[in-house]
Amino acid sequence: MSTATQKIVSEVHWFCMYVSISVRFLQDGIIVENMHDIPYVHRDDLEPHVTAAMTAVCCEVRRTVGDMPVGVQILAGGNKEALATALAAGLLKLTLSYHYLAV
Repeated sequence: MSTATQKIVSEVHWFCMYVSISVRFLQDGIIVENMHDIPYVHRDDLEPHVTAAMTAVCCEVRRTVGDMPVGVQILAGGNKEALATALAAGLLKLTLSYHYLAV
């Protein structure tokens, strides 16, 4: 296992310990974000490994918290990547409602 991979595994382990403590104190939900991802890139420069790493982290968080709501944000402007991560990690539940407006 490479040093970079070991660091990611260590961070995921730490984060899941933090999440499990938060669950005990009745948090309403968890949001996973790549806040300190270096280098900071914009949407057009996001590479596939960001989505892969965030998906791995979110899968572990989902396993740790059970049914608690979990959200994901991928900086900066990685909306499609965040949607793919949420779907792959089982974070996404869609409810569609139709509202009719009378004018």
